[in-house]
Amino acid sequence: MMLPQCSHITRKRGVYYYRRRLPGDAKREIAVSLRTRMFREAQWLAAKLDREFQRMVGSVTKDNVSTDIGAIAKQYLRDCLQYDLSVRQARAGQVLTGWDKWASSIEAVEEELHAAKAELTGRGRPDRHTELIDWLMDQHKVPEDQRQKLVFAILRAHVAQWETIRQRTLGNFAYVPDDLKEAPPAQLNGATVQVSSGPLISEVLPSFLDYMSKHEGWRGQTLAQNKTTYAMFLECCGDMPVTAYERNHLAAFYDLLRALPKLYSKTAAWRGLSHAKIAARTRDEDHERLAMKTIKRHFSALGRLFGYLRQRGEYPGENPAYGFDFPDKRRARAKRSMWEGESLTKLFSSPVWIGCAILQRGARGQAS
Repeated sequence: MMLPQCSHITRKRGVYYYRRRLPGDAKREIAVSLRTRMFREAQWLAAKLDREFQRMVGSVTKDNVSTDIGAIAKQYLRDCLQYDLSVRQARAGQVLTGWDKWASSIEAVEEELHAAKAELTGRGRPDRHTELIDWLMDQHKVPEDQRQKLVFAILRAHVAQWETIRQRTLGNFAYVPDDLKEAPPAQLNGATVQVSSGPLISEVLPSFLDYMSKHEGWRGQTLAQNKTTYAMFLECCGDMPVTAYERNHLAAFYDLLRALPKLYSKTAAWRGLSHAKIAARTRDEDHERLAMKTIKRHFSALGRLFGYLRQRGEYPGENPAYGFDFPDKRRARAKRSMWEGESLTKLFSSPVWIGCAILQRGARGQAS
């Protein structure tokens, strides 16, 4: 059955999206998930978004689409990152304790990053920034009809802020968020263009999983476990172009897995929480953590994915999932017992070692 045509609605993996080109720039567009698989519901939601889109476009002139809002958000982001850097410099060489130690941990930073992403995509509570937005609008004389643009720009800045702080916490102080990168020299018109770095990892996963299912025998539990690995990795490190992933992203995922309780997916109290939040909440509690054998399986799945991308020329350099250690710290009594004494003598006296009779394979042969 063919669906009726409807402008500005597209479908991807069964879910409908609202898409519109931005005025004055044919290369830029907005795409918002309507979070429904029902076409009639998507039509109704798209119509509401379309009216709001037309209202917002009509409220600004062609010469002042969002230049001022973008400048405000960039300056706000610079100020936040400069403050973070000044705090780090003031604490250099100090041994942090208590709340300061927790607030500077990778778990706390990732919890804030997850919250910022949730607010940007409409799953959090952006209303908690009302006072900040009011202050920025007053300071920069932003018209009321541009309030929502400012809200969106600041929520984007929060994501960039916490992603940068996350990189600094991991030791990467050379990281610069995309929103603060300078435009290429060839761009003289001042337009902001996102430079493509290849397909998103979520876009290559379906073909990779199809290949592994058809040619490598991934079925049932194996396929389900590896899908879980990739979903956890995307939640931890974000859905980025495949070439954007570096070893420090895998290191962050490794640290997250080590911090997760063994029963993180089966405990009702943690249902609905992100993995970063579960790790953060149980950080000081006495829980059995994921076994290194399980973590090794997760990294084996990631190694196969990045190996597939390298073979296709879609990922340059070495496989970032390789080179991690997965030490077996089981107690000695839990490991296989060592052969010794009488048992060892009996083993080396068997026909397997000294030879067997020519006509009777179970009997000893003649010692030479």
